[in-house]
Amino acid sequence: MTEYELADLQESKRAVLLQQLALMQSLGTHLQSLGQTARALLFGYVTVAYLIGAKLTSVQAGILSLFFIVWTSAIYSEGRMIVNGAIRMYESAMENAVELNVDLGNQWDTFIKYANPYYSIFTLVLSVAALYFMWSVRHP
Repeated sequence: MTEYELADLQESKRAVLLQQLALMQSLGTHLQSLGQTARALLFGYVTVAYLIGAKLTSVQAGILSLFFIVWTSAIYSEGRMIVNGAIRMYESAMENAVELNVDLGNQWDTFIKYANPYYSIFTLVLSVAALYFMWSVRHP
């Protein structure tokens, strides 16, 4: 390859790295948005359970709980897909950064934090606790 082609390849790799970093920021923002939605859903469900849970019929409580389970599952699975994609993107960006001799620092380690299985287990425990709370309000 000529010197021009090598320089062009280097700049192409640098552009790909910048695109990867921008995409990772976008994924992080979307993941935070999902977390806020999940917390709002959990708070809303617990509030409804506390305020009117005892007055609901079994069918109404069942429908409400079913909606809660479906939405929580959807948010959880989308979050896991985002985390898995972000980790793959992180690994690819790190490889490109090493090839380009660019130091990314530790600013992207946030994605690794969300990959922690304890975070997922904590989310599931909160959802089950909310369902138990609804059951305990309805069966004093």
